[in-house]
This record gives sequence, C-alpha cells and structure tokens, in this order.
Amino acid sequence: MNRIFNIIGWLGTALVVVAVLIRFGMPAREQYGYYLALAGLAWLAVVVVGVTVDPLANANAGFIGALVLGAATALTAAPLFWLVSYARHRRIAYRGDWLRAARRGAWVGILVAIFVVMRINGVLQPPIALFLVALALVAEVTLTAGGAART
Repeated sequence: MNRIFNIIGWLGTALVVVAVLIRFGMPAREQYGYYLALAGLAWLAVVVVGVTVDPLANANAGFIGALVLGAATALTAAPLFWLVSYARHRRIAYRGDWLRAARRGAWVGILVAIFVVMRINGVLQPPIALFLVALALVAEVTLTAGGAART
C-alpha cells in the first residue's frame, strides 16, 4: 500500500512542479497551471489522508477518503474533458466549455466517491455501478442537449 501512496505522492508533486514551470516558463499558458496545481494538491491530500488516517481508529475514515479521492479525480478529470473538447473543436475554445468540463469532472468525482462509500459498506455490485454510470451519462446528455437547444 505504501508503494501506491508513493506513486500517487510523486504524481501529485510532479503536477505541482509542472504547474510552477508553466507559471514561470510560459506566461501565455498560465491558466492551465492553476488546474494542474489544484489536481496535484488534491492528489497530495489523498496521500496525506491515506497515510495518516487510521480506518480502525476512526469510523469516518472511509468517508473522508472517499471525499478526498472524489475531489482529486474531479479536479484531474475536468481539465482533461476540456482538452478533449478543445481538440474536437480544432483548437477553438467556445464559451461554456469550461463549465461543461467542470460539470463532467464533477460527475466523475461524485461517482468515484459513491463507489468508494459503497465499497466500504460492502454493497458495491457491478449492476449497481453500471446503473449509476448510465444515470450520470443520461443526466449529462440531457444537460448538454438542453444547452444546445437554448443557443
């Protein structure tokens, strides 16, 4: 387990270092550095919670871990969703792309947190997990289609 936390810790540190390098090396791309720094700090928070919180001594340790892990995955997924949209639009950033990417990243973070809590309680089963993923996909498609109809 310590090996996994070491890898996650180095990943978080690398994201923060890259964010600092972007901040001082490429000022024109400065806005991307903030998202990398947030994701890196979130992954470092996962390491801190994983190493310091004892699940046997604290009954809420699993819920704290689920919250931190969900936030870390959401903060990592949101910029990736924006990059996919940016590449799909042939390097043109449209209004609302960041909001849509943040919403999709939030869906990923919420699903990860729910899966961790369900795993802690021993009720996670593949049909339930697939249903929750399908529910999130339908909600996102509905929200995206509703935004397209308004413009």
